[in-house]
Amino acid sequence: MKFKAYLKELDKIYDVDLIDFKNELVTLNKPYGNKEYLFKEVVILPFTGLEGKDKEDIFEGHILEDRDGNKSCIKFSEEDARFYLHMIKDGTVLNKVTHINQPEAWFHKIIGHVELGGKKWAERLKCS
Repeated sequence: MKFKAYLKELDKIYDVDLIDFKNELVTLNKPYGNKEYLFKEVVILPFTGLEGKDKEDIFEGHILEDRDGNKSCIKFSEEDARFYLHMIKDGTVLNKVTHINQPEAWFHKIIGHVELGGKKWAERLKCS
């Protein structure tokens, strides 16, 4: 599996090189070398297996915009063991969810992430 991680202290997302579940450590691939962080310092973001419009990998928590300008965030459902799009309308994430597949994903552009941006999208959108 492929992962990224949101580093809380820097408000940035990095590639993950290693996850040590036993010791609860994550090694992040940062521009100036790898560094280990405790689980509590990061949010681990699993890869959905999908690519967006610009051929970018889509990870959990990404905010997507479709060709009609509709926005949604992508979250994993442990109950169904799959990723769903949660539609966003007027700054609120609706309970309405839809499964997303690759042909549909190509029509979505990544415009942000729920964890990024000082005052998080998650707080503004109630997405988490």
